[in-house]
Amino acid sequence: MAYEVILDPEAAAQLDEIVEYLSTKLSSPAAAANFVDKFDELVGRLETMPHSFPRSNDYRLQIRGYRKALIGNYLVLFKVIDRDKQSGTVYVTNLFHGSQNYQEMV
Repeated sequence: MAYEVILDPEAAAQLDEIVEYLSTKLSSPAAAANFVDKFDELVGRLETMPHSFPRSNDYRLQIRGYRKALIGNYLVLFKVIDRDKQSGTVYVTNLFHGSQNYQEMV
């Protein structure tokens, strides 16, 4: 593991909200568990290859260093702070549903 992945408190709250929504509102604990599994897989990829993910499409977020990853209909925003060419910290800052206007929320 070359990169440490840190979940911002806001992102952690958003993750909890997504899991709660899938489990309770949609009455699908299986979908909630699948989302958590996919999120854990993403964290594993961020620990080894965070630069393999594209920069945000939004120019304002690009210049602030945001990258993005998708989990189904959800967008995960994060920043990579390198210590050297092979290590650093990944800050997961937000999780949004694709229908949200996330550019104005960051």
